[in-house]
Amino acid sequence: MTSKSNKLRLASGALLLSASLVTLAGCAQHGKYTSKGLENANLRVAQMKAATQWDMARQQFLSGDLRKAQRSIESSIALNDQVVKSHVLFGRILIERGELEKALEVLQAALDVDQPDVESVEIADANYYRGIVFERFSQPQHALEAYRAASEADSTNPQFVLAAAEMLVELGEIDEAKAQLTGEVNHFEHNAGIRQMLGHIAMMDDDYESARNYFEQATLLGAGDLSLREDLVRAQVALGQFADAEANLAWILEDPAFQERDDLFHLRAKCLLELNRPVEAREILSRLTSKRDNANNVDAWIDLGNSAIVLSDQPTLRRVGQRLMSIAPDRAEGFLLFAMWERSRSELEDAVAVLYRGMKNNSSDARLPVVQGLIYQEMGNTELARRSFKMAINRDSTNVQAQQLLAAMRGKVLPNAVAEVSEDDQ
Repeated sequence: MTSKSNKLRLASGALLLSASLVTLAGCAQHGKYTSKGLENANLRVAQMKAATQWDMARQQFLSGDLRKAQRSIESSIALNDQVVKSHVLFGRILIERGELEKALEVLQAALDVDQPDVESVEIADANYYRGIVFERFSQPQHALEAYRAASEADSTNPQFVLAAAEMLVELGEIDEAKAQLTGEVNHFEHNAGIRQMLGHIAMMDDDYESARNYFEQATLLGAGDLSLREDLVRAQVALGQFADAEANLAWILEDPAFQERDDLFHLRAKCLLELNRPVEAREILSRLTSKRDNANNVDAWIDLGNSAIVLSDQPTLRRVGQRLMSIAPDRAEGFLLFAMWERSRSELEDAVAVLYRGMKNNSSDARLPVVQGLIYQEMGNTELARRSFKMAINRDSTNVQAQQLLAAMRGKVLPNAVAEVSEDDQ
């Protein structure tokens, strides 16, 4: 009995031990899966927190709060450093804060992320902002390489193509930039920027007809962008299409954002003078030259003087002449205008004296002795007139007016307006 009981107890113990081992084995396997799941769960939580921090950083960046944006993006990267767009955003924040060296490191970190599912757009952005940093460092060749890498990663963004073309222009590779952009015109058929850049290149080449055509296309594609219309105006002025240019300028200058653009008002006044509308031109130029910022704007004062000549506005002529002699004594225009005012008063001796002063200050401008010679003729002093015309030719051998006036005094008709100066005229 005892023997059977012992055997039964031993058998029962063996069964219990086996069951315990099975149970322990099951617990161990279950713990393994639980640990892995916990790890994955923690990773997902970290990723979610990183994404939240990234979104917060982006909003802070867009609102201009760069300090908070930097703190947020640094927290995002600390949670998950395998997100390219996080490094790109960090790089952009650093660029805005002027920390260019660090920005370059961060953007390189974006390119070093080893993830199989990284989008090419993100790689393109990292290279694009690297290009911006290289530009700030005045390293156009490195910037060009970065922009080209951006364009290769994302061929759908015209901004990358334009940035590369701008670097080619800066490097003096105008023809290559032109060829590159021309090849992209059809690819980006609705992009104004490509055509605008081609227009600028055409202006550099003095091909104003092509420039105007490109700017016209850009203006149509970028309706509402008045900077494109401004480019068109400058091409039209270069072509002598003053009526079209003036109409476009009137349109541009109605916009409040352009009300302080004195250069465009001045350009409109020039167009008005060319269109024989001197009263409107004088009104604009009088307003411009009365402003403190334009008190020494020589070109604006000269154009005001030109309008005064056309309108026989003697008070304005005197005022402009005096002002120009004061602010630009090495220029001929002030002396010419003031001499013309003296002549209008029949003060011919005083006019000649003003022109002499101008010639002492300026030894190359042929207009001064030409006008002086004309006044001497008016005074009946042909010898001094002849000397003045010869002086003008010595200053500028291509001055047709002086050549014709001198030849006329000797009773000659000039073929092709070329003077024959004899030895006794020297």
